[in-house]
This record gives sequence, structure tokens and C-alpha cells, in this order.
Amino acid sequence: MMIKVSSRLAVIILACLELQLTADLADASWNQLYQADGPIDLEISGFAAAGAFGGVSGNITLSNIPSGATIDRAVLIAGDWTTGFAGTRGAVFAGNNLGNANPSDVDNSYLYSYQWDVTPYITGNGTYAASASGMQNNYGLALAVVYRHASLPAGRVSLNNGANIQPLQFGGAPNTTLSSLGGPGELWVYTGADDNFNGFSSGEQVRLNGGNVGGPLDGNLGDYASILELSVNTLPGNNVANIVTPSDTFGWHLAGLHSLAIPEPGSALLAVLAAGVIYCRRTARRSAGA
Repeated sequence: MMIKVSSRLAVIILACLELQLTADLADASWNQLYQADGPIDLEISGFAAAGAFGGVSGNITLSNIPSGATIDRAVLIAGDWTTGFAGTRGAVFAGNNLGNANPSDVDNSYLYSYQWDVTPYITGNGTYAASASGMQNNYGLALAVVYRHASLPAGRVSLNNGANIQPLQFGGAPNTTLSSLGGPGELWVYTGADDNFNGFSSGEQVRLNGGNVGGPLDGNLGDYASILELSVNTLPGNNVANIVTPSDTFGWHLAGLHSLAIPEPGSALLAVLAAGVIYCRRTARRSAGA
């Protein structure tokens, strides 16, 4: 029996195979923090610091969580640039001493990433005080929260953490692989030590599956740190994210992908509705933050 495969399907299959091979080669410095399906979503928030030594502190605000939502996972993230002073770092969140943590990842014995589980301390939207100690050269803290609620559409959240230097000489690396249901979604990235002095260090591109989906990283969280939430179209299964930098060197610590289910073949209306859900939710978030 001969199986006929359309040219469009063949292209998709080949693209997925290529993405898988690329991911297998480039993901050594990323760890999966969480992945789950259901009526689920993701928010990443944080604050910036200008190369803090010793202690760093600030407030982190959450604004997207529906009332009554269940918190699946919440993680506090810190990066530290240092040579010879890896060791442990301490943290306090919402008045709770989180203790000392060993590095969860390291790049080139220079950039370290630390993480603390704060799931029990997230009670919904609001402002949370956060601090970390023992830092050598820190550019702020980030909070990643995965939550679910019956009012949310069915989707998937895939969340990775790492210590990844985006070097000038290599034009941006490495990739990270995030899983998707194949529908429209949102790509989140958190970086530290990015800057833009008189336009010299601008021009970064956030890419998903080879296509430019956003940027630049010009300290939009505050001087020296950025969080971007980008509307994207995804492929079912593995999706490869990367950041290309023409002139700046910085650290990439969080990559998260929230995706909706791909519509059934031929159901163009469902595709439009799914895209509308993403658009309406993003518009509501921007209005709330205005």
C-alpha cells in the first residue's frame, strides 16, 4: 500500500525533525522547570538591579492570575556573574527564609543560576517582597508562576531555566526547546545584564523556530534586565527558541511557552477564535498595567 503525503505535511515533518536535531545538540545548559497541560497559563515578573554585590532586594508584582486559581509551580530565579565564588546563595520571599541554594546551572564557569521553590507562598495577584544574598554581580530577580483555573482555555505551559551567556562573538546562543500543543501562544524570556547605551547595545532578536518574533532587549524591566511576553505561532511538539545579539553580552535565565491546542483540520473558525483569545488576554493585561 502506498501512503501519499502532501507537500505541506512533508515540509512540516522535515522541519520538526530538524528542530529536534538542533535541540539535541544545543540544550546542554537548560533545565526543564515545569511542563503541564490543562486550563493553565504562565506569568513571569521581576525587578532589575545594576550589578548588585552582596544583597539584592525589590518588589515583584503579579497581575494575571484569576481569583481562585491553583498555583502549579512558582520559582524565584537569580543570576550571578562571578569567577571563583560559585558557592551557595540565600533568598527570602514574602517574609519566608528560603535557605541557601547551590547553583542550578552554570555557563563557562562565569554565569551561575540559582532557583528557589516559592509555590506555597503565592496567594494570587499582588506585590511580593523578594531578596537574595551572597551575590557577586547580580542584575535582579525573576519570578515564574504557573497557574490553572477553570476559566482558562485548554493549553500547555513549558518552562525552562538556565545560565546562558549570549556572547557577542557567537551572535547569540544557545537554543532551548519548549513543548507546544501547536496552536497560537505566548513566548516569555527573562534576561539579565542586557543594556542599551546610546543605541550601541541594541538590536537583539528573539527567535522561535528560526523566525524573528520580538526584541530588542533594552532593559525594559529596568536598567540591565528585560522580560518579554511575545505572541507567537507554534508547531506541535518541540519548538526551538533562541536570542541573537549583534553587540551585547548578557545572561538568559528563563524561557517559557504557553500554547493553545491546534484546531482540528479544516476548522478555520476555531483558529480565529484561538488567536482572538490570545489577543484579548494580552490587551486586557496591557490595559491593567496602564
